[in-house]
Order: sequence, then C-alpha cells, then structure tokens
Amino acid sequence: MGYWDMIETAPYVFGGAEYIDKAIGWAYKYGMSVMIDLHGAPGSQNGNDHSGHSGEINWDTPENIAETVTVLGMMAERWANVPGVWGFELMNEPHWSLSHEVLTDFYRNAYVEIRKYSADTNIVMNSLYGPHDWTAGIFPEPQYRNVVLDIHLYTVWSGYTTEQQYYDEANRWATEIRSLVPYYPIIVGEMSLA
Repeated sequence: MGYWDMIETAPYVFGGAEYIDKAIGWAYKYGMSVMIDLHGAPGSQNGNDHSGHSGEINWDTPENIAETVTVLGMMAERWANVPGVWGFELMNEPHWSLSHEVLTDFYRNAYVEIRKYSADTNIVMNSLYGPHDWTAGIFPEPQYRNVVLDIHLYTVWSGYTTEQQYYDEANRWATEIRSLVPYYPIIVGEMSLA
C-alpha cells in the first residue's frame, strides 16, 4: 500500500484502505493471513515507480521519516488486531544508498509505534540490496519481539546466462539466509530467476 492510502495526498487517489479492509476479510474467510506492506513511503524510499514516485529518493528527510512512522501507527491502529492480519512490513525495498544508521533508527521508531497497538503482531523489515548482514542483531530479543526479515531475491539484473550461474546464486542465497536465521525468522517476500 502507499502512505496516501492513510493520509490524503495529491496527486494520489485516496481511499485504498477500504479495499485493504475487504482484501483482509476475503483472505481470512479462506484461511489466509495478510502482511500489510508499506510499498510507497513519503518522498520515495527507492525512486522506483512502485514506491509511488519515480526519480529522486527523498524519503530520508526528518519530516518524511516522521510521517512514515505516523502512517505505520495509523495502519497498526486500524489493522493490528484484525483477524487474519499477520503483521506489517515497515517499508518495501529501501534503496541501497540509504544510511543503515538512518534505517535502523527508523525501524526502531516504527517498532515502538506499532507496539502501541499490538504486543504480538509481526514487524517485518525489508532488505533488497545484499548483503543483508547489516541487519544482524539490530533487534535483539527479548527487547524486540516478533521481528522478521524479508529479503527479496532477484537475478533479473545479473546477466546470468548459464544454469550453473543460477545454481551458484541459489547456493549463495541459501548460505546467506542460514547466516541470518540465528537473528530473525526469514521470509522471501519476492523472488524471481527471470
């Protein structure tokens, strides 16, 4: 979802939250759980079209970070205790150029905000651009609970042309995932060998 689904913001179409309500209800009816993913953050966290803005990355201003935390709180207030909601992904695919220190502070502030509404919902941080080891241990238990790492695995931009290259990459992914499992449960929210 985009932040504009919670805060009316031009030029985006407002009102998506009602459709998310419906999607959660349909999923629950059929025994599925939903992770609500903030795909578009204020200022764009990655400059890609799927963040709501193609071009410059302006998410990492104090104002945009604070608004993102506010939006996550609004999402948690609305959905954290709704049957079928498994958790919240704090922000989809933050760009590799964003400071890990800034992201860590944001993740921790967002964690605190969501915990105002639920002590148990899963809180998911996302890492697209590997290596992902910078995330190891930034949310130690028992201080932080139910934190999950979502990694997205793609080879579409790799230039691979042989079966062996794909096989080697899959093995590298497996090694990296095994190295992170002691810190967090891992989900692969997006993956493609395309």
